[in-house]
Amino acid sequence: MKIFRFSLHVALLLLVIDIRLSAQILYIGQFKDTVYNQTSPSPLVTLANPDIYVFADSVDTDPTKALEYSPIMVFTPSTSPTNGEFVMDEVGQNSFLFDGPYYACQTNFEADYPNGLYNYVTTYQDPNTGDPEADNVQFQTAANDLFSTNLPAFSSNCWTAMQCVDPAADFSLSWNSYTAMPGADYAYSFVSTYDSQTFDSTYGGFNFEGPPYDNATTIPAGSLDYGRTYIVQLFFSNRVTPYATNEDGSGVDVIVGYDDITDATLVTIQPPLQIASTGSGCVTLTWPTLATNYTLQTIHQLGGSDCWHCVTNTPTVMGCTNSLTLPAKHSQAYFRLAPLPL
Repeated sequence: MKIFRFSLHVALLLLVIDIRLSAQILYIGQFKDTVYNQTSPSPLVTLANPDIYVFADSVDTDPTKALEYSPIMVFTPSTSPTNGEFVMDEVGQNSFLFDGPYYACQTNFEADYPNGLYNYVTTYQDPNTGDPEADNVQFQTAANDLFSTNLPAFSSNCWTAMQCVDPAADFSLSWNSYTAMPGADYAYSFVSTYDSQTFDSTYGGFNFEGPPYDNATTIPAGSLDYGRTYIVQLFFSNRVTPYATNEDGSGVDVIVGYDDITDATLVTIQPPLQIASTGSGCVTLTWPTLATNYTLQTIHQLGGSDCWHCVTNTPTVMGCTNSLTLPAKHSQAYFRLAPLPL
């Protein structure tokens, strides 16, 4: 892998030397993150050992120029021990991403991704001539990191309530506020959730973005699922917007962010299942329609050779409730909502 990257490095430099370029990069987002955990109502947070420090990068490119020869190559400042470099992965049409490894040591992290001059290099095929071309975008980051001096933390009452959340109701999140650091162009608060087992942020996920003085938001009812454990991430992000252009002089939108991130756990309750006799030899079962990741099961005898099996009857939907009426054919029967496999 080192040989490949060295060869690509040399090829790109030759292209940069020999060719005058057209615009290629439209946007660069570069972020340094420090991750913390909050495991109690106390607003004091602790470093998320060993996954504390991480560098992340995203780039959008001009859709009229296909990257035929290589992904985007990034050269870190010459002050890094190896004059470091990394290759960005294509994650969508004209979109590229780099998620660096996590570091437990800040010294090693800052050595590999120091502040200074960054150089983004792309190679592509000219849409008119078919010739290979390349483009360099360079920008200077701040001399010092701009991490927030007050760390993000959920309020004590909020953290406690997060351990038993009914997803069928609105849920209020609250945290401490902060202000932009001196030298930052602007700052943001963010909240995002993801499932702790699937790591899917869209599966019952929730996201919030607001100015730093905002210190509360509401997760709307129905955003989360029953019986799940979520990781809720609270971001304090200070940002600068260094000037950068492609080699033809066209502008590049650049954001360099310094994020403090606190992770906390949010646990949703199991879905309630209610059963009532109709008085006509039948029973009616009701449970929330929101419990889409559960299936109704029944068994006639506990502790015996019988097994739980799924009820295949289709319930009637009444507002936010599933309702199913079944004949009471047996002297006893048990019902449960069983979680579907992930």
